[in-house]
Amino acid sequence: MWGLAPNLIESFQKWEQTTWKYIFQVPRILSKDMYDARDELIGAFTAYFGQAKTIRTDANYFVTTSEQELRDIAFNDNDVGKVHMLQYWAINGNAHKVTFWMFAYMLHDPQLLERIRQEVAPGIENGTVNVPYLTEQCPRLESLFLEVLRLKMSSSLMRYVTEPTVVGGKVLARGHNVMVPYRQLHLDEDVWGKNASAFDPDRFLNDKQLSRSSSFRPFGG
Repeated sequence: MWGLAPNLIESFQKWEQTTWKYIFQVPRILSKDMYDARDELIGAFTAYFGQAKTIRTDANYFVTTSEQELRDIAFNDNDVGKVHMLQYWAINGNAHKVTFWMFAYMLHDPQLLERIRQEVAPGIENGTVNVPYLTEQCPRLESLFLEVLRLKMSSSLMRYVTEPTVVGGKVLARGHNVMVPYRQLHLDEDVWGKNASAFDPDRFLNDKQLSRSSSFRPFGG
């Protein structure tokens, strides 16, 4: 992949910085940087999937399976590239931000850092990371992760109105797009308590139902 697109990371960073123009449908004449970044990413993935499978035998299960499903419905290289560009964005869009804030909070709170260290220590064996242990046996780490998602991620829901719909006494006309920002849900004191705007690393540890709350929407869609 790097041989085909050595500037992949730079293109993704540029896309990340300008995606608000995509969401708000800013005209192309004012969004050249966003469209250039998008086209560079799509071009990279299109070129990748245009190669023979014998050349890309190191692809993981997710990539090979999703590609096969798309090929089964007659998607060409460019179509597959576009889909995987969106998947790449979805998978990587939050990862570096969440990692930054998790470390920031731990370094700011030595006691929290020590508790997390003790919890994850059995998951590192002879320099090898035991991923199932970290994902299934570390509730404090998971709570920290979810709380960072709640406070620091600002995703939105986008939907197209297919017929006149009444919401809160107002009529949403057919043909319009509706954006629902999730941050207001994540700061709702009726759900999260009076300290909704504060960071509490044990919030999801103390109430495991919160992660399934309809007011917890850490990812867009």
